[in-house]
Amino acid sequence: MHDTSKTERDTVRDCLDRLARTSADIDYRDFAPVSHQLAATYARLAERGLPASTVAVAMLGATVNFYECFGLSAELPEQLRALADLVEYGRPLS
Repeated sequence: MHDTSKTERDTVRDCLDRLARTSADIDYRDFAPVSHQLAATYARLAERGLPASTVAVAMLGATVNFYECFGLSAELPEQLRALADLVEYGRPLS
């Protein structure tokens, strides 16, 4: 799997934290069990030798599936754009 530096991981985490602050009434600790299960699943994919890009597509596919399951597909493009801006530029562009 792609080896990211601590600085890169902290930057992505910071970006996600900034997005999360817009929804202060959500307790993200509620997602810990499913996050651990997903992380274990993705780790198994990587251990089987799948390229990091394949694992990344699997992660995004799961996200899209969750949005579809809850009828939130229309929200996904804007959320992904905002996240991409934060990851790439460290701030929202809009």
